[in-house]
Amino acid sequence: KTESPPPPTLEALRDSGAVEQDADAVIMIYKKPALDLRTNFAEDKDWPMEFDIIKNRNGPTGVIPMFFVRSRQRYVTKMSYMSDQLHEKVSEFSC
Repeated sequence: KTESPPPPTLEALRDSGAVEQDADAVIMIYKKPALDLRTNFAEDKDWPMEFDIIKNRNGPTGVIPMFFVRSRQRYVTKMSYMSDQLHEKVSEFSC
């Protein structure tokens, strides 16, 4: 059984000089592991991701579920991704 790496934390920046102390905001991008260990991310269409706002002096922190859409080479929110997927399915039936 292969263990997936844990999501990154602020401690990962400890050896990067003053970045940890000087930054107003720190966002870590994390590719979520596949639920099925047989999944090959090189062949998957889109990747589930997390944007983890681990430091924010002027606002909230937390995790934002995202997807990396490989065909467009961009990150989208999970809500936007699900809406796009639904729109694609509806357009398949209307043709």
